[in-house]
Amino acid sequence: TDSKQGGSGAVFLGSDSQTVIRSTDLTDPDKTTVFESNISAMQGGAISTRMAQNNSRAKLDITGVTFKSNEAGTKGGAIYADIEYGSYSDSTKTNNTSFVNNSATAENSMGGAIYATRGGFYITDVSFIGNSASKGAAIYSENKTARIYAKTQDIEFTNNNSTGLANGTGTGIENVGATFSFNADENRSIVINDAWDDK
Repeated sequence: TDSKQGGSGAVFLGSDSQTVIRSTDLTDPDKTTVFESNISAMQGGAISTRMAQNNSRAKLDITGVTFKSNEAGTKGGAIYADIEYGSYSDSTKTNNTSFVNNSATAENSMGGAIYATRGGFYITDVSFIGNSASKGAAIYSENKTARIYAKTQDIEFTNNNSTGLANGTGTGIENVGATFSFNADENRSIVINDAWDDK
């Protein structure tokens, strides 16, 4: 994909949408879904959700996708997720997915790869490499709950750059008021090479 939009670069989801994006064969690179070089002037360089209110059945479920070099102005270089708790405890899920070199570029931008607010957020077997934003170079979370789980492969946060800091480095994850949990199965690990900011 290669799209330039105002509210979302490639995909804009309605307030009650139930969306599943999955690659057909995770072992074959030619059959992998890729969102690359999409641009949004505001939020969600690749995917943006409309605010989903309480009791909405909205959800976003992503498996086996690569988000590469997507760009948003204010929030969520790859994904902007604003889904209130509804019928699903994890209203936004990403599994076996890579976020590489995505960015949110405004002066006070948030979430180089993902900006998530309000609803439950669940990450499994995901890597974040080289993403950037003023705050939360990989993830900026204002969720009620956020879970990170290394199940079948290691999770890695590396070279994510918080541009708003004086020294140009820092938080891969910025957490504002969310309850975070980290879990790894036997022989799996979660490696956070970037700093963590928990408010």
